[in-house]
Amino acid sequence: AKSATQEGVRWTRFLTHPMAQRVHDQAKVLLNLLQWQIQVPSLTTWVSTLSRRVGVLSTDLFEAQIRSAEHSALNFAEGMLVLSAFSPRDLPRPLACGLVALCLAETGAIDSHDLRPQDVWEEEWEDLHLNALNSPAPPVSDPSFQVDVLLLAFGCELEQLQQACMMTL
Repeated sequence: AKSATQEGVRWTRFLTHPMAQRVHDQAKVLLNLLQWQIQVPSLTTWVSTLSRRVGVLSTDLFEAQIRSAEHSALNFAEGMLVLSAFSPRDLPRPLACGLVALCLAETGAIDSHDLRPQDVWEEEWEDLHLNALNSPAPPVSDPSFQVDVLLLAFGCELEQLQQACMMTL
C-alpha cells in the first residue's frame, strides 16, 4: 500500500506535467463553451444506454425482450428514485446494470441464476427475486442469449454484475 505522501508526490508530478496542463486547459475551454451546464448521467439515462448497448451487441435478435426489459427497468428506476434516498455507494451505473440484467431475466432472455452472487444461497436468491419482482424467474426462452453479451455491453466482470443485481434487490 502506498502512503499518503507517496500518493501526493505522484499527483503533484502528474499535475505539473505539460500534458496534464493541456488537458486541463482544454477541459476549461469545453466547460466554458457549455457554460458549465453539464448533466451527470442519471439512473434512467444509464438504463436506456445499457439497454441500447445490449440491443446492438445482440444484433437486435431479442429486440422485443430488450424493449420490455428496458421498459420494466425504467419503471423500477423511477420507483427507486421516488421511494428511496440513495447513499453515495448507490451509483447510477451499477444500479442500472442490475436493473437491466434482472429485467432481462424477467423476460426469460437470460437465466436469473447466472446473476446470483456466489456468496448468496440459491434459496435466498429465489426469495429475493420473488420479493423484488413479485414473480418467480421464468424459464429461459433462448439459451443463445448469454450473460457474456451483458458483460460486454455493461463493461464489467461477472462478479461486478452479480453484485449490481444483489444491490438492486
